[in-house]
Amino acid sequence: MKPGYDFACRQPTLTNRSMTICALIQLAQHVTVAERKAAMVVQQVIADSLTHTTAVIGADTMVVLDGRIFGKPQNFSAACGMLRKLSGRTHQVITGVSVWMLEPTANGEVSIGRRTFSEVSEVTFKDLSDDDIKTYVHTGEAYDKAGSYAIQAREPPGGALGR
Repeated sequence: MKPGYDFACRQPTLTNRSMTICALIQLAQHVTVAERKAAMVVQQVIADSLTHTTAVIGADTMVVLDGRIFGKPQNFSAACGMLRKLSGRTHQVITGVSVWMLEPTANGEVSIGRRTFSEVSEVTFKDLSDDDIKTYVHTGEAYDKAGSYAIQAREPPGGALGR
């Protein structure tokens, strides 16, 4: 981190809900969710009397296997089921990102610039045993994660998923 920059993490009040419409519409909405998350934080920052240039970044991730979108698991069983389906397979991880730059102006207004985009990554899981899956889900890392895993996790499947 460079000296002179202050960072703050704020949680948007937006929650992800399971969507029941077709996968293509979900994909388009996924990027919109990232933008809406960032926009909600932008509103909070402006309401707090913006005094300096501020960057706000919102992101949302989805996991897709064979055209099926894997959201966040609702319980232990759902988390294990998702990981069983991903085991030994290659899937896509799609991350929507929305970056906003806020600049206070001399007349008290706010200049706003933003860019929203998505990136697709291919991820291949190694074959996971039922014990691997249950052990990982019991760590608690599977919850609040699309597809029930975090690639940066210390424990399998996230931390040791590659073949």
